[in-house]
Amino acid sequence: MDRKSNRGGIPRRIARCVFGYLLVFVVGWLIFAAVGPRELDTASDSFGRLSFGESFLQHLQTGAGMLLLIGLPSLLIALLIGFTGGRTNRAARRVLLAFLLLIPCWPVLFASTGHMLLTQVAVQFVFALWIMPIRLTPEDAETTDETTVVHLGSDDTDEY
Repeated sequence: MDRKSNRGGIPRRIARCVFGYLLVFVVGWLIFAAVGPRELDTASDSFGRLSFGESFLQHLQTGAGMLLLIGLPSLLIALLIGFTGGRTNRAARRVLLAFLLLIPCWPVLFASTGHMLLTQVAVQFVFALWIMPIRLTPEDAETTDETTVVHLGSDDTDEY
């Protein structure tokens, strides 16, 4: 396969990476909004809780803020890892990505509840370990040592 025929694959792989992260992020925060603790009612003098609908919307607004605060830097890290070459195997790259995606999560350490941290870390790990297309640049073969050439099959190429 020549290099010219692979050029159309890079934007598709980037789009798959971005869409995959957004999908995992939205699903994670929808689950958190549905089963997470209800917010305290700020208009009340007592310790009353918001209704489920109001609390759900409050959690979704928090999730939208987290997308800007944590999601965008995470996508940049994922794209950089996806474009870097290297001779590491797929599992090592995924583990490296999983730990690098924890870096943008530091603001959640100061959240009032551990549920937000757990949700965000779960989103980062699910994306890094299962969803992220590990290589964003198409490669036909990769040398793993001096004598062995491994031809990458349909695992690393996105055929649509």
